[in-house]
Parts: sequence; C-alpha cells; structure tokens
Amino acid sequence: VEAGRLTSETVSFADRRAEGLRARFALAGDALEIESLDLRAYGGTLHQAGSVVLGEVPSFDLRMEVAGVDAGRLADRAVEGADPTLLEGEVALRGSWVDPPNWLESVRGEGRILLHGGVLPSQDLLTSVARSLVRLVPGASHLLREQPRLARLEQATSTFRFEAGRVHTEDLRVRTDDFLASGRGSVGHALDLDFRLDVALTTRGVHEAFALPDVREEFHEAARLPAVPVQVTGSTGSPRFRANASSFPLATLRGLLGLPGRAGAVTRGVAGTARDAAGAVGSGIVGGVEPGRRHPARRHTDPPTKPRTTGGAAPGGDKGVFEGGHKHKNTHQR
Repeated sequence: VEAGRLTSETVSFADRRAEGLRARFALAGDALEIESLDLRAYGGTLHQAGSVVLGEVPSFDLRMEVAGVDAGRLADRAVEGADPTLLEGEVALRGSWVDPPNWLESVRGEGRILLHGGVLPSQDLLTSVARSLVRLVPGASHLLREQPRLARLEQATSTFRFEAGRVHTEDLRVRTDDFLASGRGSVGHALDLDFRLDVALTTRGVHEAFALPDVREEFHEAARLPAVPVQVTGSTGSPRFRANASSFPLATLRGLLGLPGRAGAVTRGVAGTARDAAGAVGSGIVGGVEPGRRHPARRHTDPPTKPRTTGGAAPGGDKGVFEGGHKHKNTHQR
C-alpha cells in the first residue's frame, strides 16, 4: 500500500472513546507518513500529522492540535452541573520505542496548553494559604474558615517541554475567582507533581478563606494582595499544598483581618495593597477618596489635642480611625 484513507465512526483506546475518525496516509519503504488524522472526542476535535518509521527500532515525529475538548470528561473528573472546562493546545513529540516498558523516557517535545471555563476544587489551597497567614498574627486562628469550595476557572495557560518522562513548565498562569497563581514545575508520567507557585488571594478568595465581619465587604474588587509562595506535591488526583507566608507584610495582614496594628503603623483595608510595612497608601479607593482626588476641605472647630490613631485605641476607649471606610472619631468636622 503506497497511499490510503481510513474512516471509522467510533474509535476506542483503553477506556477512552472517540468518533468520526478520518485519516489520510502514505507509505514509502518503512516510513509511514500521516498526512492528516482527524477525530472528534469529548465535544472537541483533534488533528494530527507527522511520520512513523517502522524499522528495527520504531520512531515517530508527530504534531497534534486539540480544540474544544471537555477536559473534565477526558480525565473522568467532570463536575455535575458545572460548565465544561475546555482544552485547547498543540504539541510536537519525537521519540522511539527502543525500550517499550520505558519508552516515555526517550520522548522529547514541546507545546502549549490553554484551559478555560468550568470549576476546580480550591479548598485545600485556600486553607494552606490562610493557615500560613494567621500563624503570623497570634490569636487570629479563630478567623479561619474551612469549607468545601469550587473556584470558577477563568483561564490557565502554560508552555511546556517534554523530556525524561516529565512535562516541565516555566510559565504556568492560573486565574480563578478565588486566587491568581503563577509558577514553574513539572508533572511525571505517573501524574506526580512538583511545583513552586506564587498565589495571591482575590477579594472573593479572602472571604472564602476567612470568617470576616460584614464590614469587610467594602474591599475594592480590584485589590491585589501580595503573593504567598506555595509548594505543590502529591499527584493530580490528590495534590498537597504547603504555603509559606513568612514574608507577607504584617501591616497589610492586620488590615486585611481587621486587627489592631502596632503603635504608629497605619493598617489599611484591602482597598489597595500597602506599599510597605508602614502602611503607605496602595491602589484603589482608600478612605472613600479616589486616587488623584483631594479630600474635601475641612473646618476645624478646635485644634486636635492628640494625634489620631489608626487600628488602635483612641482616647475614651474608641477604636479610632481605620482607613478604608471605617468610622472616624476625632475633633475634625468635614
């Protein structure tokens, strides 16, 4: 056979099924040239082309493109009632079957991947980050809020390379409504994980991780918290997270949790991340005034007798001023 076509309405491989197979190929000597191979699977399409050399040691050089495939169904982890997580991407692979039991060790390749839509479990990651944060503030553990949680996946992207039986990436980016993550790491052919991520909670993630009073709802939706380093091990089916928040700014954390700050330190809400541990003004709307706009003129009835405090006790036992929308009590009148 020098050239041919192959069609099939259904295709089964292990416990995976596809449909609508259409292939065109040519054979020259011991080289099989796959001009095109297309099939439909899990709501999407797969296109493949390349060559296979059928010599004493078979080798291959293949290119594959995937579009619109339901990743949840493909991995047998679809969440009932949730929108599908769609997989897009492309990969080029080269290798041989020189040692069949360990043939993946010889494979080399590169590609890119995009996931968007659907949901993913976020409870374990949020809990790890939140526990690491409250360790920095004695007496704050009662604010932890641990409950099952599915984060809405907006997008996950990565380029990768395949070598020595592992998929390596240097630019993983994940965006959900609970957290933003970026980092590097690898996945083994046994689906074992080894990643180092920087994880920043979103406003929604803060409220899922901590039991905060309703007043915290004033947080600016565009606020960005400093990232917390997280080590990810285990497997894709049972990942383990270990967060280390030791470098998280304490002033920002105290403002986040609504706790009194140290004397002389300004603690602010998450209406903008503090620029430093002294509590400098961050981004977003702070104290009800937009960036670049001045406070309205104030009339003074009497000069203030004492400097106002922030996050601490004011004269008479009042909690004083908390920037970010809390009540103000001093001798000024607006």
